[in-house]
Amino acid sequence: MSGETDRLACSDVLAGCQAFSRLPLSVRDLLSAFMVRQSFQTGEVLMRQGEQGTNLMVIGRGSAQVTLRLPDGSERPLEIVSRGDIVGEMALLTRDPRTADVVALEAGEAFVLSADVFEVLTSRHPDISVVLTDLLTERFGRQQIDALGQKVLHGYRVEECIGRGGMGTVYRAVHEESGERVALKMMHHRLVYDPDALARFQREADIAESLAHKNIVRVYGRFSDYKTYFMVMEFCDGPTLGRVIREWGGLQEDAVRAVIGQLAQALTYLHERDLAHRDLKPSNVLLTHAGRVKLADFGLARPVYARKLTLRGVAVGTPAYMAPEQIAGRNVDSSVDIYALGCLAYELLTGAPMFDEEELTALIYKKMKWELPPRAEILEDLSEELYDVLRMSLSSRPQERRIRLAEIAGWAQPLDTDLGGPGIEGSEGSTQSLQPPDHWPDGVT
Repeated sequence: MSGETDRLACSDVLAGCQAFSRLPLSVRDLLSAFMVRQSFQTGEVLMRQGEQGTNLMVIGRGSAQVTLRLPDGSERPLEIVSRGDIVGEMALLTRDPRTADVVALEAGEAFVLSADVFEVLTSRHPDISVVLTDLLTERFGRQQIDALGQKVLHGYRVEECIGRGGMGTVYRAVHEESGERVALKMMHHRLVYDPDALARFQREADIAESLAHKNIVRVYGRFSDYKTYFMVMEFCDGPTLGRVIREWGGLQEDAVRAVIGQLAQALTYLHERDLAHRDLKPSNVLLTHAGRVKLADFGLARPVYARKLTLRGVAVGTPAYMAPEQIAGRNVDSSVDIYALGCLAYELLTGAPMFDEEELTALIYKKMKWELPPRAEILEDLSEELYDVLRMSLSSRPQERRIRLAEIAGWAQPLDTDLGGPGIEGSEGSTQSLQPPDHWPDGVT
């Protein structure tokens, strides 16, 4: 830097920077020693979309607008950056062209780190890359159109973000040649550095690519780009089952049987192939406007005979929907999916999850002591047939979950969530509307 004053000023800015403040003081001091103070004027272009990234900047004073230029010539403002905010990190981390313009809104200054120095420093201090990839994870999927908006990745043009979860962000995209609409699931950048998370992502793709069933979300392939990994998935144009429950609360039995029947078809297909899903829950069930129910997210799926893949004493899954033996980290089989199906059916009927305890010990205790309420308390006129399915599937003892999925699969009916649609079409043409208060946005989670 030009002098001690500049170094101290940079150090002060980095201490207030959300990403760099997590670094050890010694590493921040090293960054401060190599960053160059640069002034800018109102209207000055600090970074231009499409250019190769030669640096990153930390705003020290003033502000700038980050804007995405779309192929049709229009512009989409993404965010305003000011003191302590970082811009340009994506191009340095991914080696891809810059994804947006950065234009000064008012005069100020930034502290600039060149790409060459960035390479040297990150090779010696990998934690710099780690905090920046965490920043990328936070930025992707925060809004419907983000930095990937309208980018073409391996022949797929990204349209918008439609979901964000613990493992990744999901985008709606279209194949430029065929016009086919798909979902692209992008693994969070911060997880690329986690061997277990990376293995789970790749295992999910391996398993899902091998499956072909009308009630399971298809995975067509995968690729790497922007220094992370993507899965190309079937696009479902309706909401998740979780959103249906949030919007509607409890459903009538005909609707519940239609959903459970379709899920039973998916589970039958899996279990016949010695696979257990192990994470069946409302947010992992997608709907289409054509009435199809589809099971998604195979990140925890395992062959039921592959005991060594699950460390004894380590629980994996979503506790509220996990069987007691699964929470305890014991070896499990396909009966854990039966238990989760019972939890889901109960929630569909009542509009509320069976278990809402946040403390794990209290949750395990309640699961072990839980007893199914009388039929009328769950739903007035609930059939004995569905009540028996609940009773057997929700047993705390795996050997007592003796329900026949093939019989439940016979309940499957199309479920229409489209605006103004008929809802459930029963065997005698009866209908039950699932029309929500507001129109379901495509692919919403």
